[in-house]
Amino acid sequence: MNAETRDRFALLATATGRSMSELLAEAADVLEQRQFFEEFSAGYQRLRENPGAWAEAEAERETEAATLMDRSA
Repeated sequence: MNAETRDRFALLATATGRSMSELLAEAADVLEQRQFFEEFSAGYQRLRENPGAWAEAEAERETEAATLMDRSA
């Protein structure tokens, strides 16, 4: 880690009363979550760009929605 980043974390640690390790762990969690959603969005976009796959997904959703509304089971 370069000195500037270390100093930024040191200031945050002081301001929050948390350790730098806690802050780094939280930052890693946020970055992992961001990566997950970026990959999820990219996959969803690829699905939308494939008309056949998109139609199949929409049909599946409609079937699931009908099942959820069926309260006779």
